[in-house]
Amino acid sequence: MQVTQIAPSEFNRVPWKNGLGYTLELAVSEGGSMSAFDWRLSIATVAQDGVFSDFSGYWRNLILLSGKGIELTHSNSPTNILNQPLDVARFDGGAVTNGRLINGEITDFNVMVNPDKYHLDVQTFNGEMSQTLDVKDILFCYSPDEAIKLTVSNETSNIPAGYLVKLSALSELEASKIHCEGRGVIIIQLQRKEVN
Repeated sequence: MQVTQIAPSEFNRVPWKNGLGYTLELAVSEGGSMSAFDWRLSIATVAQDGVFSDFSGYWRNLILLSGKGIELTHSNSPTNILNQPLDVARFDGGAVTNGRLINGEITDFNVMVNPDKYHLDVQTFNGEMSQTLDVKDILFCYSPDEAIKLTVSNETSNIPAGYLVKLSALSELEASKIHCEGRGVIIIQLQRKEVN
């Protein structure tokens, strides 16, 4: 099992595709760029109403981190209203999506994936959580405000608030379990799809 801690100082500040703001890119698949990747994790502040960038070919999970909330209307799916911390909206990145702020700016956590390459499972835990999790290919743990206690192979580490931890199974035979404890935690599980 490979365990990597990514500090906030290592996040990359990159412009939005539509040029209307900036995002902090926490992690991206190997060789990935703004326009082509298998998966990507980022954090953005939305300060005004507007149309989201077009990410056709990708599936998006948008998680509210802070602020009073946002309403998302999509061209091909029902409206999402995020008004509680760690509320999640799941939608097609190619949809025409408009964001309307409910009461001032918000910060959100974005997970985008190429659905032809990976299965994606995103879970959020607004209160205390203590769970044993399977690491199939790649698993991320993140908490913006609280430290996370992570136990891997009977070794326990405290991950500082705001750090992203990436756990990678080095082979199919190595897929194993980890234990995660914390508050306000986001868990992202990525599993490669079989190539026919």
